Amino acid sequence: MNITDKRHFLPLAFAVCVCVLLSSCGGKTDSAAAGSDSIVSADSAANMKTAAATDEAQADEEAEVNQEEEIVERVKEIYAAVKKRKTSADFAKLEQNYTTNAWRKALKAVHDKDAESEDEVGFFDFDYWSMSQDDGDLKIKKVKVASIDAEKGVATVTLELHNYGTVTPLKLSMRYEDDSWRINNFNSLLQEMDEYVKGN
Repeated sequence: MNITDKRHFLPLAFAVCVCVLLSSCGGKTDSAAAGSDSIVSADSAANMKTAAATDEAQADEEAEVNQEEEIVERVKEIYAAVKKRKTSADFAKLEQNYTTNAWRKALKAVHDKDAESEDEVGFFDFDYWSMSQDDGDLKIKKVKVASIDAEKGVATVTLELHNYGTVTPLKLSMRYEDDSWRINNFNSLLQEMDEYVKGN
């Protein structure tokens, strides 16, 4: 190889080396970028899952708060109707509009048992709506949802019955039935009624 050939060969060899180096570097850069993208994608997916879980938890909490408010308003509505009742038809309407099927069924069983008994008083010697024998001055205060299970459609409400200077605490077991919250139990009366009917 003469000097002229060497002068042409060296730049050509140099150019080939540069091309090889650049292509290998480019491959590494692309691989690194791909790896970086996968890391970013994994982080983004995790962040999105966390954000979705947080949003869902907040939505559930807001829904529960809304249900609690709905139940409190419902109890106030019920006791506004209790205060207005005067006739036996009003009493029957209270049962139909504001209590569950289970409560009404238990109440009927108690009345049937009373009819068979020689005791003139029967099971109830007081009004369970007011937990008293006379409720002309009835007011409710401190209505609060003590517990709620929205999925099962059940809740417990505590309140105070104010009547002629006396204060009686009351616990209502509520159940979502027929598109509305209804009273399923007053304190533990449902259990006591069942025992009475069974003769225990």
